[in-house]
Amino acid sequence: MPPDARHPAAPPPPALRGVSLELPPGRRIAVIGASGSGKSTLLAAIARLVVPAGGGITLDGEVLARVPESTLRRTVSGSLQDAHVFHTSVRNNLRPARPDATDAEIREALRHAGLLDWVLGLPEGLDTFVGSDGGRLSGGQRRRLLLARALLAAPPVLLLDEPTEGLDGAAADAVLADVLDSTRGRSLILVTHRLQGLEAMDEVLVMADGRIIRRGTPRAVLEPSPKGSGESLTVPV
Repeated sequence: MPPDARHPAAPPPPALRGVSLELPPGRRIAVIGASGSGKSTLLAAIARLVVPAGGGITLDGEVLARVPESTLRRTVSGSLQDAHVFHTSVRNNLRPARPDATDAEIREALRHAGLLDWVLGLPEGLDTFVGSDGGRLSGGQRRRLLLARALLAAPPVLLLDEPTEGLDGAAADAVLADVLDSTRGRSLILVTHRLQGLEAMDEVLVMADGRIIRRGTPRAVLEPSPKGSGESLTVPV
C-alpha cells in the first residue's frame, strides 16, 4: 500500500502516510478511526480512485496503475463513498453489477443487504424508481442499495465503506453478519465506525491522521487490557 496518497486538491499533510497492508485471498480486514483519519482514502487508493504520490500498490504482483480498467473493476469493487445511484428503478440500479443477473439473484443480493423486505413492500417492487442519485431513498436505504449492487457483483476483492450507516444497532449487526457470511472466502476490507461484529474479521486497523496507529486481531485491538497492565485503548470513532 502507498506510504503517501493525496486527494488532487488537498494540501499537505497527505491523506495517507506510511500505510502498509497485505490482502491475500479470503482475508478480512476492518478499518476503524475518526472521521478524516484516512479510512475512505485508503479504499479509494485501492480502487484507483486516487493516485499515490509515493510508494505503490500491486494487484496479484502487478503495479495497480498498469492493470487494465476492465480487469481492475472485475477484481476490485464495492460500495464506496462516491458510488452513484442512477435515476432509474431498483432493478436497473443493480443490473450494472451483473447484466445477466436474474430477478432471483437481485432479490438475494437485496436480502443480504437488508433491503429486500422494504423493496417487496413497495407497490412497484423492483420497478420502483429511486430518484436522482437515490433522492427518494433515506440515507440508510441508499447505502444498502449500493451494498446490494456490490454483493451482486461478487468481486474477489470487496471494499465496503460504512455499509450499515443509518441503521439502528440491531439492524446494523444483522446486516453485517449476513454480509460477512455471504462473502465468506472473498477478500474484504470494511470501513466502519461500529465495533460490534468485528470478531469475525482477521485483522483490525485503527487509523488516525492518515496513519495506522494500531493493528492486530480483533481481540488484541478491541478488548480492554487487563486491569493494572498500564495500557488502555480508546478507539477514535
